[in-house]
Amino acid sequence: MNQEPIAIIGINFRFPQADNPEMFWHLLTNKVDAIKQCNRHLDNSSLKMYGGFIDDIDKFDAAFFNISHDEACLMSPQQRLLLESTWLALEDAGIIPQNIAGSDTSLFVSTGGNNYFSLMNNHHKSRFSATTENNTAMAANRISNYFDFHGASLFIDTACSSSLVAIHQACQSLWLGESSLALAGGANLILADGDFTAFTDGGMIASDGRCKVFDANADGYVQGEGVAMIVLKPLSDALKNGDRIYGQIIATQINHNGKSNTLTSPNLKAQVSLLERVYRQDKINPDTINYLETHAVGTTIGDALELKAIGKVLTKNRPLDNPLKVGSVKTNIGHTENVSGMASLIKTLFCLQSKTLVANLHFTSPNPAIKFDKFKIQVQDKLKDLDSTNNTLRMAVNAFGFGGTNAHIVIEEAPKLPVESSEFTVNIFTLSAKSESALLNLAKKYLNFIVNNSDSSLTNLCYSANSKRTQFNYRWCTVIESISELQENLRKIIKQIENKEYVVKKLGKKEKQ
Repeated sequence: MNQEPIAIIGINFRFPQADNPEMFWHLLTNKVDAIKQCNRHLDNSSLKMYGGFIDDIDKFDAAFFNISHDEACLMSPQQRLLLESTWLALEDAGIIPQNIAGSDTSLFVSTGGNNYFSLMNNHHKSRFSATTENNTAMAANRISNYFDFHGASLFIDTACSSSLVAIHQACQSLWLGESSLALAGGANLILADGDFTAFTDGGMIASDGRCKVFDANADGYVQGEGVAMIVLKPLSDALKNGDRIYGQIIATQINHNGKSNTLTSPNLKAQVSLLERVYRQDKINPDTINYLETHAVGTTIGDALELKAIGKVLTKNRPLDNPLKVGSVKTNIGHTENVSGMASLIKTLFCLQSKTLVANLHFTSPNPAIKFDKFKIQVQDKLKDLDSTNNTLRMAVNAFGFGGTNAHIVIEEAPKLPVESSEFTVNIFTLSAKSESALLNLAKKYLNFIVNNSDSSLTNLCYSANSKRTQFNYRWCTVIESISELQENLRKIIKQIENKEYVVKKLGKKEKQ
């Protein structure tokens, strides 16, 4: 089956200790373990619970989305996070939401357990409208309603494989011509300790709160939180529009275990079948895969079975001196459950972009049940640069739901295009926001980006800021000739606003005209 690659043109996410690409890449390249003890007020105050947690989950700019304070309080925090992440992902893609209102844009999302509704019931704060605000279908439908998307709007729940299945469905929507733009994402928050207690009793949670993937001491996983959204469109459309491309999806497949030993048991035959179908139908040589981001969570049986399936399909003809490198982001941020596939994909995209493999943590003694040499598989336990001089880099991602739904995606680095030099001598840089505080935060974000990306094209940066973002009433602009000058001017305006030395004026109707 020959199908056009799908370009990933926009990304937004929040993971433990990583609210942006720079923070996430720092976490990955510096072997950061983002797991910590929970300091939230949960049902059992004496419970010692570890996990990967994101900060400020109670913060939400309801007015920005024209949502009342009362309605926002009743909304699931996961829905709030997804609304924000959708806006920011579109912004990252250089798409002004108003420009795609009424379009056939499709949306596929997933959320974790609906603990928030239970918490409100427990505190007698639930009411009829809260049922709507917390209904899982609304996680997708609310976003489509707000942005006026007319394409498919689906909530996906296949447990731990949900977000990768959402990406698969988004690609299918584009390939079938049902939509010209698609978004896929998910959110997962730990708002109560009931699941943790149940999973601990079931022997699923690691005793030390760490995912020791592929290690002999693996004894379970640790839960994690996150939210992520990606924007997709056919590669030809992305190239025609001049979009920035993070990477391209060249194949996706999903299947189900069927009847297994138990409902939640992994199934070797099903995993093998899935992998065979991907590489056979899409005519991809498995030997061209440079790295595979596994689903592995830190269970001795599940991890070993996954690598056995990989060994039966992806490495059987692989040269002995070129073992397939594998790893799992869960060793950094925990198992983010329904959004874990998205975390795996984004990590893999960043590895593709930087042409660098990052270390899998907590791997000190190989699991004796895994025949690494026989399968020609190697756990990536250190930073490694990749050489793509002669070949296009390809990587793959696994995600398995504990109810039996499996997903596999193959991605490739963005097309290598000639770099056109079109730098202007003088540039205008503008910022706009809905409030003075939002304008201040936006200036700080741009400053942080420039500090970490000092080699960026000034003209491209100004073009994106001026033309690819929604224009709001609070605005600031500056005329600059260099990145360093923009950096200095941003520092000045940030200091002036913080010290009340500069008054940001809201534009009136006449001024906007």
